[in-house]
Amino acid sequence: MAKGDWVVLQNCHLARSWLHQLDRIVAGLSTDTAARDFRLFLTSAPSPTFPLSVLRRSVKVVNEPAGGVAASMSRALAQLDAEWFEQAAQPRSFQRLLLSLCFFHAALLGRRRYGSLGFAVTYDFSDSDLGISVAQLRHLLDDAASPQALRAVREAKQRASAMKASQGAASQSMSISSARKMTKSEAEAKAKAQREMLDQQPESVPFEALRYLIGHCYYGGRVTDARDRRTLLAMLRVCMHDGIVHSTPEEDEHAAHELQEGSGPTSLRLCESGAYRLPVLPPDNRSLHDHRRYVEMVMPNEDDPETFGLHSNAAAAQATAEAHDVLQTLLSLEHQDASQAASAAAAAAATGPAS
Repeated sequence: MAKGDWVVLQNCHLARSWLHQLDRIVAGLSTDTAARDFRLFLTSAPSPTFPLSVLRRSVKVVNEPAGGVAASMSRALAQLDAEWFEQAAQPRSFQRLLLSLCFFHAALLGRRRYGSLGFAVTYDFSDSDLGISVAQLRHLLDDAASPQALRAVREAKQRASAMKASQGAASQSMSISSARKMTKSEAEAKAKAQREMLDQQPESVPFEALRYLIGHCYYGGRVTDARDRRTLLAMLRVCMHDGIVHSTPEEDEHAAHELQEGSGPTSLRLCESGAYRLPVLPPDNRSLHDHRRYVEMVMPNEDDPETFGLHSNAAAAQATAEAHDVLQTLLSLEHQDASQAASAAAAAAATGPAS
């Protein structure tokens, strides 16, 4: 502390017996005992045993899941790499199932807000569950792709590497700007032809393997209640089925027309109400940016209980539970302040006036 070092203490909630000593250490910090550049960082999960005095003296930063399905999906898409997203061997299947998987993850997080109405047991679904599911989705789809699609993806990666190399060393016979312009136009033309070719390839999706790995291992591995597991698998079947990917270009065009009119086809709906639907995008507009824009501009900002497969009356129960939690927290803080004041008065009385 005297040298101005930075100290990081992680997972303080796991050391319950030591938290009282931490409270005394923080209370003893002052400009006399610590250098001006000294910093103390503490990480902890929500815990009733964490000292309130430490919280009051600290600058608090809270990392919580994004509120709402659309916000959670936007956060998940923001963590993806654009080049990796667009170089899938089965682009239409991968992009649709990826968006369905993001909705599934967001729906599980949203269902927890309804307490026992959502799940009988509270489960800590995290971004790591979604990350490993997305990686497995890409791996299985690439393994099931046709040889032509895999060859096209390899050629696309080689073109991207060659384009980066050519941008670094332009030819002496032309200017750098014209060389980049020609190289970029050629790359865009080849990429467009590749997207059209991949879009015409037959889709091969191992749904049984995906549903087993995601529903029983990655997410289902956290579930302990049999009814909760059945609920999770039912939600997964809604998000992963043949109707999402096995469609012809004519069916996609018809679906896009229905989506524009506000009544999308059942196969592209992600919930019973139809508030959340998968986008039907042409091959030239299937970039990661286009999907992010669709989520931000088209999907609703407020979620109804029907989005999570619950009755509309569940909203009233959720609001009542949240109000009860807020009032209980306020009452607990009041009692703790009163007990601390009483302890301080008792200590002052025991010490007595100074002689």
